[in-house]
Amino acid sequence: LTDMTMPGLTGEKLAQACTQIKPDIIAIICTGYSEVASLESAASLGVHAVVQKPIAGAALAKTLREGLDSRS
Repeated sequence: LTDMTMPGLTGEKLAQACTQIKPDIIAIICTGYSEVASLESAASLGVHAVVQKPIAGAALAKTLREGLDSRS
């Protein structure tokens, strides 16, 4: 789980680097910006989901569960 905007690195680049190390990792990006890349383009980088901030705890838990369940 990462933020889209971080100092010196985007969430997309972090997800891409992580999937190069561990291809089956579940990457989820949080963002507060509406001009975020579509899930389809993010998926090509190994991102399972992109969630908009603010995100409620239950919605985040559901997204995390879906990501974990997708591995089995």
